[in-house]
Amino acid sequence: RNPSRADLIEKLEALIDAYNAASADAAETFERLKAFLRDLDEEDGRATREGLTEDELAIFDKLTQPEPKLTQAETQQVKKIARDLLARLRDKLAVLHWRQRQQPRADVQFTIEQVLNDLPEAPYPGPLWQQKVESTWQFLLGRDDADPH
Repeated sequence: RNPSRADLIEKLEALIDAYNAASADAAETFERLKAFLRDLDEEDGRATREGLTEDELAIFDKLTQPEPKLTQAETQQVKKIARDLLARLRDKLAVLHWRQRQQPRADVQFTIEQVLNDLPEAPYPGPLWQQKVESTWQFLLGRDDADPH
């Protein structure tokens, strides 16, 4: 659900590939697997530590990764924006086949732009802001669970 976690999948696949190719012995693979599980546990608790739901964390990650660098106050502001965005989109994403219908799609896209207008200006200059709007739109458009119908 959170595309920023794709690196964890890649790490696991690399671990399995190395083992299957016999380039890593069982003991080495076991140690690497334990380290991977520690990373997974750390990432699994991040939403709670950030005070966000998993969906809010996914939006927050879209807005903050790989850039910009934020102050603590800006980070809190972006977390609030991630929460607000999902709250405002909840009913819009529940519309039957919203992706295939022009008006609901436009409504979702407009809401993203409207809410992300509240991002702090300094760390989100025009081109970066536009990139974050597009990235958030593409993320929501591609989510399997965003359309319950």
